[in-house]
Amino acid sequence: MMAAERDEVTLKDVRPNHADTRCTMGVWNRANKKIAVFPGSTVPNAKAVISWYRTHQSGNMLQTGLYRYSVGVHNGRPGCFLLCDPERNGRFVVVRRSSNNLYYDLADIYNNCAPFDDIHPTFGSSEHYFSSFGCQTIMGAADTAGHHTGPWAKFRALAGLATPSGTPGAQYLYMLVTGREAYLAADLRRKNLAADNASLQVLRRLRFGSKGQEVMTLQQKLSAVRPDGDFGPGTSLLVHEQQRKANPNASDGIYSPQMDSDLGWSVFGAPLIS
Repeated sequence: MMAAERDEVTLKDVRPNHADTRCTMGVWNRANKKIAVFPGSTVPNAKAVISWYRTHQSGNMLQTGLYRYSVGVHNGRPGCFLLCDPERNGRFVVVRRSSNNLYYDLADIYNNCAPFDDIHPTFGSSEHYFSSFGCQTIMGAADTAGHHTGPWAKFRALAGLATPSGTPGAQYLYMLVTGREAYLAADLRRKNLAADNASLQVLRRLRFGSKGQEVMTLQQKLSAVRPDGDFGPGTSLLVHEQQRKANPNASDGIYSPQMDSDLGWSVFGAPLIS
């Protein structure tokens, strides 16, 4: 558990194995521009992977993107973060589900649904265990009486949940990226290229949660029924479908400069820095 907020942290790039807490969950303090990070997982556990393989009824993996959560009760435990609106209506997102094996890759199923993939504790104190059928988890525990322990307790406190239940319905944004993406962004800073427009252009992406004119242009190119400039599940499905036209066995639902160039759509507009 982090003892204090830091200006930066050093991460190790490892592949999730559905058994250990190999992911990093962070809380960003906008006021002092510091971050605190905690051990956790962003993938389903092995039980969930096997369950989906056998029954096709439950188990999924959340795609990278920007998601909106509300504070509420998860399986009787108050003060967690729910992938719902303030009225507890599940938010529709596009998740990945394995098609015919026990691992995830770009050939797998993409499914538009309301999975209730919440953010909650791992319900354990060991890095070798976490409970999740698709939820995001932070090492620690919670009970129905509102007792929060371990790194999870510190995580939620830094996120502003000062009481066992927090503020029910309070809204939070959660950004999910891969370790590889975090490395590429950090590498630009190490090389003093964080303000270099050409370098930044290569990293530009439109994905779930993106908003703005570029998303609107992309939606128009994809012949979306109601272009609104908000990259939601409908746009994600359309991007997956477009990618499968080029390669039936690979799609990630992310619109990149390379895809933009291949299609000749010129979706990406003005440079990030003038």
